[in-house]
Amino acid sequence: MAETYTKYFNLEFEPFSLERILEERQDSSGFFLSTVFQKRFSEEVNLKRHEDQKLWIQTKNLRYVVLDGIQKISDENGRLEPTNILYLLVFFDFNSITEYGFEDVCNVLMKRYDLPSLILKMPESDHLEIWSKDHSRKSYKNVIHPNIESLMKSLFDSINKKDHFQFIGMERVNSDKKSGFSMSRRGFTRAIA
Repeated sequence: MAETYTKYFNLEFEPFSLERILEERQDSSGFFLSTVFQKRFSEEVNLKRHEDQKLWIQTKNLRYVVLDGIQKISDENGRLEPTNILYLLVFFDFNSITEYGFEDVCNVLMKRYDLPSLILKMPESDHLEIWSKDHSRKSYKNVIHPNIESLMKSLFDSINKKDHFQFIGMERVNSDKKSGFSMSRRGFTRAIA
């Protein structure tokens, strides 16, 4: 069994595993990757925003995986300091939501949490897109992938090769999460966004 670790008010994580992401994907044909963590907020506020985002995603009956990452961000003096950031990898399932509904969730998510950008793969698309706060959408059509597994492997391989960012863990699977019911966590209060 993989070595686990605990942080953020007793959240349990296991080492990052692309294999587990592909298992969690099941037969999903789309996904988005987002974080509500922003440098302008304290860690406590970022954690409350993250928990609120999870609860909001659960109300949409969307499956997700929580990813733990470390990004090097410059401090007031310009030095690069490692900063912990939690991400949600949210999957599209035809039995839970329509493609239009999924696109709408992405748009509302960006406005609700004032996200600078969102990485996604729409269900009927065969390429990645990055949606920006200024409503621009950049499509990456120049790289063709035979299937979604290949596209996801390429995405996570390219992210984890960067010097300034690394996914290090994934929240441990719990039997009582991810399916429309709220899990109470010690130390969190629901943020109103």
